[in-house]
Order: sequence, then C-alpha cells, then structure tokens
Amino acid sequence: MMGLAEIERKAFDLMATSIRKYEFIERWKFEGKTIRLPFQREAEPGALFVFSREIEVPNDGLKWFLKVSMEGNALVKLDGTAYGTIDDVHTYIPIRPGKHKLELIVSPLTMFGYHKWRIKIDYAMLIGIMWEPYVLAQRLLDLVSFIEVIQEEDLKEALMKELSDILIRVKSVPNIKQITLLRMLLHDGGLGIKELKIGRFDVRDVRPDYMFLSAVYGIGAMKGKIEDIPKPRREHYLKEINRILEELEDALTRLRRIFPKIGKAYAFAHSHIDAAWLWTYAETKQKILRTFSTIERLMRRYGITYIQSSAQYYEWLEELDKELFEKVKKYVREGKWILAGGMWVESDVQLIDGESLVRPVPVRPKIFS
Repeated sequence: MMGLAEIERKAFDLMATSIRKYEFIERWKFEGKTIRLPFQREAEPGALFVFSREIEVPNDGLKWFLKVSMEGNALVKLDGTAYGTIDDVHTYIPIRPGKHKLELIVSPLTMFGYHKWRIKIDYAMLIGIMWEPYVLAQRLLDLVSFIEVIQEEDLKEALMKELSDILIRVKSVPNIKQITLLRMLLHDGGLGIKELKIGRFDVRDVRPDYMFLSAVYGIGAMKGKIEDIPKPRREHYLKEINRILEELEDALTRLRRIFPKIGKAYAFAHSHIDAAWLWTYAETKQKILRTFSTIERLMRRYGITYIQSSAQYYEWLEELDKELFEKVKKYVREGKWILAGGMWVESDVQLIDGESLVRPVPVRPKIFS
C-alpha cells in the first residue's frame, strides 16, 4: 500500500498535468506611461496605484486564471467593474474568455496592516487549466489532509487503501514547466509577511521535490534553455482522470456505507472586516470592494450563502459602487446574503462601557431596511 506522501505526490502530479498553457503579462499602463514587470516603487500606507491594460483570454475549453505575484493588495477590475481581489490568500482569479480591460488598484497594505512602504509586483500571467482534472486533484489533496487529522484508525486505513489502489496505477507525469507553473500558481506571492510567521491554510505546502525541480530547472525550461520532457498527451491524461473519478466515487460510496455520517453540518461564508484597526478608513473601503466583489462572483458561480455584519459597510458600498450595491441587495432579497448583527460596525465588547454598546444599535435599520 502506498504511503500518504506517495498519495500526495500522485495528486500533485495530476494537478500539475492539468496546466496546459500560460502567457506572461509584462507591460502595463501606469501613470500615463508603459512599464514592464517586475516593478517596484516606494509608497505610503494610504496610497493607491492603478495599473491597466487590455487582455484577450482564449476561448479554447480551458479555464483561465489571472495570477499576480505581488506585495500588498489589489482590487481587480474587469471592463470597469469590481471583479475580485489579489491579496495575501487570493493570488489568482478566474477570468472569462474574451477581450477585456484589466485594472489593478494596488495598495501597499497587506494582512493586519503590514507593509514595507512600497508596492512591488514581481509578475502577472494568464494560466490555462483543464478545470475538471484540477478539481479532482484538489479533492484528492483534501482527502490527504482529512486522513492527517481523523482519529478513527479503521477509517484512516480504509481510506488510504482505497486511494492507494486507485492512484498506484497513475502514469501521468508532469514536465518541468507544468511543475514550475503549479508551484508559481499556488505558492508565489501573497503573505509577504514571513516576519509574522503567518502561513497559508487553503493550499498544502509546496513539495520539496517540486521546489527543487522548479528552482533548479524551471525558469530555464520555461525560457527554452533547458530541454524538457514532453507533457502527457491530453487524451491519455483525460482517460486516466475519468478512471480515477469513477473509481473514487465507487470507493467513497463503499466507505459511506461502512462509516455512515452522523448528523448534519451547516456552513455559511463570512468575512471578518475591521472598520478600523491597523489601517485607515480608506483601506477599509478598498477591502470592502475587494471582498464583496469576490463574494458576488462566488455566489454567482457556486450559489453559496453569505453572512456579513456592519451597516456602515453597506453605506460605503452604495457610495463607492452602486452597481455592486444593487447586486448585493438582490441577494439579500433572495435570502442568500444575510445581514447579521444589529450594530453599525462590529464593536469592541470588552474594553468599553454599556452606553458605547447601545448607541450603534438604533441606527442599524437606516441602511438595513
């Protein structure tokens, strides 16, 4: 039976093989001039900088992502509309096919107000992925993470045996470019705050062999200076993916019968946004635009239910982006966007007096109604 590290390696190989195309986005318009990445400039914490350009995303059956490796945060605008965020834990974002005007509204601030008094963008690129295989590989990695934390040894052993039997026959091996691109996609940029020792929670740590291969050979292979092995043929890869998907569903069905579920869990998406903590109101307003535009896109794509407090944020949103505000109102009417709490902002309930807790409550209906 394969060990957990071998199962993880197979899942990462499947994920890397799903990456088929890429294109660097090097030139941008900035302050009336054309600049080329990488780019760096000194910046005060409250400053905002706009980078823009036209892009064309192929309509070729792949799912394309914008990947930006940078310090700080950026509101992504697509065709003039707030679309999402590039920040500490969101370093890539899906982009629909077609011609678009792309804008990055960049702030030097990062998580918890941390900053280095500069903006710095290392690179931006488009990466084309075979989406269903990528999702399957992520599902396998989630199962690896699940195995690491479950306490029931019989379930752990049964799940590892099923995964081992399925993955031991995998023959798809990514080439150096695909390994390098996956490492860049998942682990470059974001959380430029190693001094605070804060890590990512949404992706597994980069494998040491992936880090070595990409660091020693990756850039040379991408520049064509080092001969790379051929990437697996698309038809063979898809045949393998279909087999894994079918066998995985059968295996999980068997395990559900042996280890039945107990109870139900209900989950709501939520974003904790401090109105003012280690940054200014201006940065909070940008964070609201970045967060709410991301949530709106996820709600359209996945139909999630979202809960958000703080009436102040909705007033700011109406001032900043009327179109996005109307979309939020629509989701509120549908019961998908839940208005939580009764306060103007989330308050400090430990260090202040009762009067300070009471005063924000009566103003709530003004914007929530």
